[in-house]
Amino acid sequence: MYFLDPLDKHTISGYAYFDGFNSVFSWSYTNRQLYPTIIFSGYQNPYYYTGARIYRRYRANNIEVKFPLSGHFSLSGLALFQTSEDALFDTNGYKLGQVDKNENNLGIACSYLTYRERVDSDFNPAGGRYINLSYLWSNPAIGSNYDYHLYKIDWREYIDIWRRGAHTLAVRFYGRAIETNQGHTISLPWDDNTLRGIPWGALRGNRTVASSIEYRFPLFKDLGFNFLGLYFDRFYIVPFVDYGGAWYGNEIMSGKFRSTFGAEARFRFWIMSRYPMILRLGLLQEIEPNNQAGWLFSIQPTF
Repeated sequence: MYFLDPLDKHTISGYAYFDGFNSVFSWSYTNRQLYPTIIFSGYQNPYYYTGARIYRRYRANNIEVKFPLSGHFSLSGLALFQTSEDALFDTNGYKLGQVDKNENNLGIACSYLTYRERVDSDFNPAGGRYINLSYLWSNPAIGSNYDYHLYKIDWREYIDIWRRGAHTLAVRFYGRAIETNQGHTISLPWDDNTLRGIPWGALRGNRTVASSIEYRFPLFKDLGFNFLGLYFDRFYIVPFVDYGGAWYGNEIMSGKFRSTFGAEARFRFWIMSRYPMILRLGLLQEIEPNNQAGWLFSIQPTF
């Protein structure tokens, strides 16, 4: 959900869910009242299996200072204070112990944004483009247990198919590369917009790529449905295809790649008519190699 003040100077957003094994959350606060724009954020990801009954998850608190350079470009300085938690569980699922390591980062990012705002931009941005290039450095000199250089690109295209009807083709490419002498790796998927239906951290390497294609269209722009203080308005159907993989160095031909397709039902609802949230329900099918079917339940934001 998020809260936005009338003058668009402060934005607070976040989500969380809990089950018997995981507690996952993300939050963000943006202050546009000052120059530069200041963004505070944090998250905790779910556990993923690394072998020998050891599960890993990440939690972090981040600071971004963003300098708008023009109507479309911005330059940011980043400080990320991340912790990786390796937890040992017994065969009954009880935690026996854990080891935490710091993975602090300093970085820089450049963003280019052309998509247009509309009343449901959080749900389905209007036609345009978003590109983010970033570099992160981790070193013991800044309190980290690791030493590496991490490069990222996040490229998104929003193509209006029928603007009045809010039909949009959304395409995303996300790539990462890590350079280190310590054998540190990166993994995917890492959120509910990447390789949906594949277990977190299933693919590992020092190079990763992921892509998604979605066709977003509304069945109802305003459901007008109230339930226990929750007001439901937007209802979208979103068919999608996800593809991604991971490999080491230049050995892309020996990497592991997986793909899924499916469809989501996305609802936007308001708590007390002020705080909007996005509910996502989906069915999906992995193409190869496992051909497994699955389902998706999430309150994470869309890309």
